[in-house]
Amino acid sequence: MKRPFLSLLLLLALPLAIPTELRAQFISNDQEKGTYQNYSGRNYENYSSVLLRRKFYDNFGNFLVDGVTVFGLSEEQRPANFQLLDIPISNLSKSRFYSSYFSNLVVLNDSYGGLSSRLMIGDAIRTKFTSLTLDKARFNGIRWDASTTKYRGSVVASRISDPVRMNPEIVLTSSQQVRRVREWTTYLLGGHFETDIGDILTVGATYVNQHQRRSSLDSKDISLRGVPANAVPRVIFVRVHDNSPGDNSGPLIFAPPQIHINGKVHPITNINGRSPDAQRVDIRFPIQYWAIKDFEPVYVGTYPQRDTVSQTDYVHYAARSGGTRIARYPVQVQSDRRDLDYNVTFAYVIPAGVNSVDFSVILSNDYKITAGHDWINNVDEYDTGGFRSHADSIVIGSLAVPTTFRTMVQAEGNVKDGSNKRVVFFSYGLVSGMAVYGMNFKLNWQGFNIEGEFVRSLEFLKYPIGQGAMFEDVGRGYYIRGTKKVGRLTLGGERYSINPRYSSMLNLYTMDNSYYGPLNTPIAPDFLGFDLTSSSSPISSLPGEYIPGQAGGAVYSLVDDNDDNDRWEDGFYHYNVRPQPDIRNGDVVNYNHRLGIPGFGDPFLLGYRQNTNELIGLGDIIRRPDAGIFPGKDLDRDGIPDDDRNSDGIPDYVQDFLTYYTDPPFFIYGDDWNNNGVIDDQENDILPDYSYNPDLDGYHLFASFEIIRSMNIKLGTIRERAFAQGGKNRNDYMRWTYEANTPRFGGMNLFYVMKRVEDNIPNNGYQFVNALTILSAAPDFVFDPLEYRNSVVNQLYLGTVYTQIPGLRIENNMKYEHNEQTAIGLARRDNRGILLNPDEQSDGRIIKMGIVNKIDYTFRFFNNKLALIPQLKVRTQKIVQREQAQIGNTVVEVNAVKTHIQEMMPIFRVDYRLTDRTDLRFGFQGFQIPGTGNSFNYQIKDLRFPERDENRTTFAVTLSNKSAYGGYNVVIDMGYKLTGRKFPRQPDPRLREKKESLIFVTIYAGF
Repeated sequence: MKRPFLSLLLLLALPLAIPTELRAQFISNDQEKGTYQNYSGRNYENYSSVLLRRKFYDNFGNFLVDGVTVFGLSEEQRPANFQLLDIPISNLSKSRFYSSYFSNLVVLNDSYGGLSSRLMIGDAIRTKFTSLTLDKARFNGIRWDASTTKYRGSVVASRISDPVRMNPEIVLTSSQQVRRVREWTTYLLGGHFETDIGDILTVGATYVNQHQRRSSLDSKDISLRGVPANAVPRVIFVRVHDNSPGDNSGPLIFAPPQIHINGKVHPITNINGRSPDAQRVDIRFPIQYWAIKDFEPVYVGTYPQRDTVSQTDYVHYAARSGGTRIARYPVQVQSDRRDLDYNVTFAYVIPAGVNSVDFSVILSNDYKITAGHDWINNVDEYDTGGFRSHADSIVIGSLAVPTTFRTMVQAEGNVKDGSNKRVVFFSYGLVSGMAVYGMNFKLNWQGFNIEGEFVRSLEFLKYPIGQGAMFEDVGRGYYIRGTKKVGRLTLGGERYSINPRYSSMLNLYTMDNSYYGPLNTPIAPDFLGFDLTSSSSPISSLPGEYIPGQAGGAVYSLVDDNDDNDRWEDGFYHYNVRPQPDIRNGDVVNYNHRLGIPGFGDPFLLGYRQNTNELIGLGDIIRRPDAGIFPGKDLDRDGIPDDDRNSDGIPDYVQDFLTYYTDPPFFIYGDDWNNNGVIDDQENDILPDYSYNPDLDGYHLFASFEIIRSMNIKLGTIRERAFAQGGKNRNDYMRWTYEANTPRFGGMNLFYVMKRVEDNIPNNGYQFVNALTILSAAPDFVFDPLEYRNSVVNQLYLGTVYTQIPGLRIENNMKYEHNEQTAIGLARRDNRGILLNPDEQSDGRIIKMGIVNKIDYTFRFFNNKLALIPQLKVRTQKIVQREQAQIGNTVVEVNAVKTHIQEMMPIFRVDYRLTDRTDLRFGFQGFQIPGTGNSFNYQIKDLRFPERDENRTTFAVTLSNKSAYGGYNVVIDMGYKLTGRKFPRQPDPRLREKKESLIFVTIYAGF
């Protein structure tokens, strides 16, 4: 009896010994949900609604972290199995935690021994390798840096075709992540390495690649050369233009371009006015072609758009060619206007079975050849079941669009006499990728400071069929510059050459353009946020299946145009990217010369627009302190223009009272070595920020000698030529500078330049022609007036400040330029007065003068609590131009005053400190004294247009208080301003007088 009883006790005690096994014995699982809990003596923890964690493991099963997904990037590469919907994809995702927790930047770091390493993933990482290879203000991707005391290196990677740009000012709430699934993608991969050799030499090497990928191709078919869009050419267009239209240097075409098929010369036959013979659209027969004058692809709606009648119907091309009669060669392309794209286009009907196409054509003068094609098949091989014969004259459906046009060949220089007659040879294909690589160095040895860079660019192109021929476009560039100091003498020089074929830009035609959504919804290239409509799934977008409205041109630049060196690119190259620009922000590459405004985007041509993030109203300048493009005007680097002290987005020189302290850009002095009338430090061009402008070859030699302290004289010579656009810049100069300041007396600033100039290279760019306003923060695109084609120029700036008497300040500044122009050619003009040859000029003289005189004195009373400040400023601006103009057979002497404005501004200010925290200020800018008429008004006299004369009186009062509140320094500024304006010479009496008033209250908070 005892043994069974002991066994029963052991069985009953077993659950007490191993309670975890007890629950496994019961069918019920309610105990796993917990038991009664009383919260009277402990805190209650709410369910997690912010961080929904889960455990993550690597591919080998190792535990990584208990957390959330922040960023994900995966790139599959293999053939697709459509029957099982086993589809390879490129997948990029960013969660809301990436934006809200990490502010769009995740940083990981490590170190071992003397090696330091840092990995960054972000939307806007400032990244620069060298000026000619990689320089991005907002690199969006992955960057890894490592360094030792001697070696430094960086590696970058990004899916640039759709990197998901998260707006830091918008936090995701409704969606856990933004996910972009793509088949066609474009990647950036690159690295930079440098090392110190001793303590005198640093040597670096750079390689950066951008290429297009397609997930549904076998991995063996993908390399860093990329893959082109599989849009098989049906009709290839070869367009011959003038490289510099409007100068009557149109190219001479000596014969139709000869086509080479699969490496062999192929016969051709002209079919102008007719549709192709469908039975002869075969590689065994001659290639049929049309010759069309002034051909342009038809632009319809938002690009890209299918128009089967105008773009892909053979009848359309037949009709266009019917009006072109070329009786005999050579034929010259017309080139007397800039506003029309004169061209002769040869359109070749391409049969199946073609794996490579080359062209050869005999040309002379200033030519440019662009090429593109239309297509109806997006396949990898001709023998696929879905291939449609190129003999089809009409294609109905979505598979019918033209590609963008690419510049294939350009003439060197601007030849007009036919002396450069030659056979031009080029291959046809679509861009699949590009790469730049180079070496850079810096040497500091025994007074020598030398640096340089040597680079090479490769554009990879392929005839867009699986077995298509691949080839490369090669460009080169380099510069070397340095100085050597010997006592007071400094010798220096720079040698530079950027070949026009050198490019740091990937410019391709893609089947999945990330600038467009699935329903042809436009997405601007400078779009800040995320766009859920552009997210597509692998089911709705099967690899190999063309989505209407998604194909088009895409551009990715390695070097930004960022002249003001802030966090925003100044602008973008693009193919008609929407939303629609307005006139101030149109395409300035394809400028509308007929209307005198920027264009609105040709979908088949590369264009340029300013970045809307830079053009935001400057009223938001406090929230976005680096909005606006004003290079050279922010010397203190606070993101606010130096001539906008009150940060309201309006330059001080057009504002009451503040105009006493600043002056318009016309009165600024400095070096202008490219002779376009803009100080070099303030240039705002549309070019990548290379060390030197592209398409230039030249050198600069100089010697600078310090005569006495702060007085230097510099002699130099500049020789430049433009490869493709033609032109030269020959500049021999002498520059004399002196700057002296003493606290007791004042100061003097002298700047004098004399130069002999022959410069006909245009340097166009953006300038603030009119004053900035809150509503108009966009500069105008201004063409270089080329006023220094053949000139002797004297420029003088003299500024003096007198401060010897306490409280008194007298300042006088004068800027003077005398440009003596010597005639080039006959300078004949048409009836409108426009030069028939824009490269010519007549004898003439341009004189520019600006004078600023001002004086003020400060009377102080009651222990400096009260200050009375009378001020007087006179500002004069004048431009006079004299030239001889030949209109028809008549020579006319023209002596014109272009600008002559004089301003006199008497000001009286009273500053009174009521308390240590409160100030009362009031003043008069222009005032009325009985019996003196308008003598003490703020007078603006326009001596060229007297109807613009103005007499102005302004009264203003402000009260400001500074206090501390909640850990902040809080300032309230409130006041009232009343302005009376009279226009005594205004023809309409109703417009001769008006009053303006302003009441304001503003509160600022700071630290």
